[in-house]
Amino acid sequence: YYFAFVPKLYTDFGKDNYCEGIIHDSRRDNACERIPAEVEEIFEQAARSTEGTTLAYQWQGKQVVPVLKDDSAKDRQAEIQCNPWIHEMQQGILDHYKHYQAIQKLTGYRSQDVLSYVHGLLERAIVYPSKQETHYLTQLVHTEDFGHDDILDIGKKAIAIKDFLKPVKLIKTIEVTAWRYALFTNIPTSLANFMFRVFFLHAVKK
Repeated sequence: YYFAFVPKLYTDFGKDNYCEGIIHDSRRDNACERIPAEVEEIFEQAARSTEGTTLAYQWQGKQVVPVLKDDSAKDRQAEIQCNPWIHEMQQGILDHYKHYQAIQKLTGYRSQDVLSYVHGLLERAIVYPSKQETHYLTQLVHTEDFGHDDILDIGKKAIAIKDFLKPVKLIKTIEVTAWRYALFTNIPTSLANFMFRVFFLHAVKK
C-alpha cells in the first residue's frame, strides 16, 4: 500500500499492475492531498525502522540479507538517539488505529468517507503546527537516503520577524529546510504560514 504516490519516481509497473496513493496521488492534481509530498520527511520518520540504512544486500549461506549502515557512523549515532521518540510516535499511531477501528465499526464509515477530514487534519498539523508539535518534531534526525552521512534539517532554525529584513538570506533558509512551515513558529500569528501556503499553491499550479 502506498501512503502517497508520485508516479514520476517509478518505472512502469506493467499492464496487469497498477499503483495509486491512498492519501496523496499526484495524478489526481488535488491541492488538498499535497501535504505529504511537501514534507515527506516527517511521514518517513513515522514509518522508518530503528535499524540503520540498508546500503546493499549480500548472500549469507542460502539467504540474502541486508547490509546495514554501521552504528558507529556519525549520522547513525544521531539517529539512534532519536529511536525512543520514533518508538513513541509509532506506538501512538498504532493506538490511534485501534480507536479508529472501533469508531469505524460503530459508524460504518469507510476510509474514503473520512478522507476530506484527513486532508484537513494534515493541513492543520503541517501548515499550522503548534509550538509544542514543532518543538518535538524538529528534534528528529533525518538521515539522507542512499547511505550518505548528511543529516537533513527538518526545520529547527525558526526565523524571527527581523529575518524578513534580510530577504536573500531568508529565501535561502526556506529553500534548504525540509519543513518550511515550522520556520514560522516564533511569529505570533499564523499569517506567515497562510501567506507561504498560498504562495506555494500558486507556484505549483503554474
